[in-house]
Amino acid sequence: AIGMSTPEGRHYYQNTAFDDLFGHIGEDPPSTIYVNENVGKEVFKTIMAGGRWVGAVEMYAKDRSVLNTLLRAYANKDDSGRTIGLVGIHTDITDRKKTEKSLQEGEENLRKIIDTIQAGIVIIEEQSHVIVYINSAAVAMIGVPKEDITGKICHHFICPAEKGACPITDLGQTIDNSERTL
Repeated sequence: AIGMSTPEGRHYYQNTAFDDLFGHIGEDPPSTIYVNENVGKEVFKTIMAGGRWVGAVEMYAKDRSVLNTLLRAYANKDDSGRTIGLVGIHTDITDRKKTEKSLQEGEENLRKIIDTIQAGIVIIEEQSHVIVYINSAAVAMIGVPKEDITGKICHHFICPAEKGACPITDLGQTIDNSERTL
């Protein structure tokens, strides 16, 4: 959706996609379309100073529901470089934000479940063999604080007494335990 405004902030152009998304917003977008009017004013101030503004903002849809919008706003300049208006390109990212939130909540719930299981669970990155997650039971078994384990190569903690090959396998590959540094 594309909208254009004068340097004073009066809205004078919107394409069909803008009409469909926001409807008629009047001549003062910061006070009519932005959920937080101060954000709208900041966008206009930044653009009118010759800058550009890119980011996620909450805006009111045509039906007055709140949309998460990716806004890219740029100064429209004349041949002498003077700002004569702004152009805003709006992309509705509401569904994406809802999906991201749902995935984050699901991941948090899964981590809570995994952390309460009494069996030791360690998630290891396949290529580097770096520990990306370890639950409380595994931390207790190893006896090293979680923050000292996460991000380190697994064989430093899982098989510290072993020499040579570590018995932990990943898709049938034995992890080499010959380097023993933290």
